Amino acid sequence: MTLPHTRPRLRWLAAVAGVLILAGCGEKTEQEQLEALRDSLTYTQYRRLSHHGLPASYNAWREGMRMAGSEPTPELTPDTECMIHGLLGYSALSADRSTIAIAESDIVDALPACRDYAQISAALRSVAFHRREWPQLAEQQSEFAINGGKTLDAGQATEARMRMLIVHAALGYKAITDKRWDRAQVHIDAIALSLKQPWLSELGRAGLAINNGDVREGLVMLKRLSENPQVPPEARAYLGELIGQIEAETGDVDSSLWMARVFTKVVWGEIKRHGPDGLASLMEFVDQQSAKVDQLMGDGKGMLDGWWQSAKERLRSDGKSFDD
Repeated sequence: MTLPHTRPRLRWLAAVAGVLILAGCGEKTEQEQLEALRDSLTYTQYRRLSHHGLPASYNAWREGMRMAGSEPTPELTPDTECMIHGLLGYSALSADRSTIAIAESDIVDALPACRDYAQISAALRSVAFHRREWPQLAEQQSEFAINGGKTLDAGQATEARMRMLIVHAALGYKAITDKRWDRAQVHIDAIALSLKQPWLSELGRAGLAINNGDVREGLVMLKRLSENPQVPPEARAYLGELIGQIEAETGDVDSSLWMARVFTKVVWGEIKRHGPDGLASLMEFVDQQSAKVDQLMGDGKGMLDGWWQSAKERLRSDGKSFDD
């Protein structure tokens, strides 16, 4: 028999127990959510299909291209297979299908031949986790993408990171010029995470807004960036000039052209500033070579013309025609 005065205590204990039970069944940790995703039907079915079915699908596509008389396509080597899975992951992210992107990055990690792609798959996964609002997991993958794992020495990690940044920069630029802003944003996000410069993602979103016809919103975002103290002064000044150019065009903007120039100038500068030292020095060399080309095509044009004229005179003195 329960005494009357014990009932309030029992009710209180029951309430506390209920709260504890609910707390135990509450929001899952990021790792638990990731494990649940990897147990899901979508993930398991897609990963099995892509992992085991890609070689046959690729060879069938390659044969179809050959029968259609297209240019020869490369054979499916282990390295090609790694690259295809990585590109499939980026394509999935551009379509906002993060589960598939995570599956593809996991396949890259599982294939023995893809060791050199470990940092690329980590960058892919970091963007997917960031979009799923798993900041701790995104940061872990971003750190791996930047610094490499225990299986890589310092030199290998730097080389892998350099390769990853070059891949993102090249594919991001191509996506912009092709007006595929969904894909471009994936690569801009990856570069921003790798360099730990989140404002770069905002730059991509400004371009996306303008590409979609919302010039006013894009200008607001660009102006916010031009006033952001975290953005380097030279980039802020360049964005200020850009804003003036857009406003002068009264909204008639070919964003694929000017945004490609912005991507090149701003992202190039940030990779030099925050990327690996080896890559920064290589980019300095490229800048020097580019300046020489500019000089030859500009200031050096008179010199080239003079050389060309003297060459033609010698041909004439030998009794030959310039057209021979």
